[in-house]
Amino acid sequence: MAETTSDAQERPQYLPRRRRTAILSVPLLTAAAVTCFVATLVVSTQHVHHQSAACRYIAVPWTHFALSYGALAAAVLAVTVHIVLLRSARRRGSGPTAPWHGSLSTMCVVVASLMIALSATVTVMTHTDAAETAANLGKPMCEG
Repeated sequence: MAETTSDAQERPQYLPRRRRTAILSVPLLTAAAVTCFVATLVVSTQHVHHQSAACRYIAVPWTHFALSYGALAAAVLAVTVHIVLLRSARRRGSGPTAPWHGSLSTMCVVVASLMIALSATVTVMTHTDAAETAANLGKPMCEG
């Protein structure tokens, strides 16, 4: 049976699987950036407490670097995916009313943009702390 144009217009337009995955990746990458950022702060605080308890400099753990770079990479990827989706939508002719371009996506990009600045700062601070610790490794920190 031949399909008429009205049947084709009534059928809901489903997004291709690849596009759905890309749409979901923006909030997921933003959540990953926030999670890694918070975990970086926790690891940093634990490292400071370990050094204080031992009263000597202790090397910065590799997880501190992995988490700080992970937060930065996830935030940059979230913003990049959002920009690519926006440009792709404009090429196809759909405007800001496209299903993926809602308030959730916009909020995620704002948070991811903030996370880029914060995680870049934390990454630089991690390297600064690691350089100071490497210069004084094993030396006593406490007076007395």
